[in-house]
Amino acid sequence: MALDTLSKDRILNFCKSEHGDKWQKCFLEDLVEVLREKNHYPKKEGALTLEKDGETIHKVGLLLAANRQSVRK
Repeated sequence: MALDTLSKDRILNFCKSEHGDKWQKCFLEDLVEVLREKNHYPKKEGALTLEKDGETIHKVGLLLAANRQSVRK
């Protein structure tokens, strides 16, 4: 639902407006670069707000490729 102070909607809208048909790839594979394009420089440790089955979960974790893959699954 959010990464640091950026909502999911703001990030996705930016990806769509800047990367057109490749927005999903950019979001999934190049998120840190996308955030930098948006002038948001994430720290190594990021705050995530996730939602699953109507439950909101807050996590703080390292922004690593393996962790992004885990969240995606």
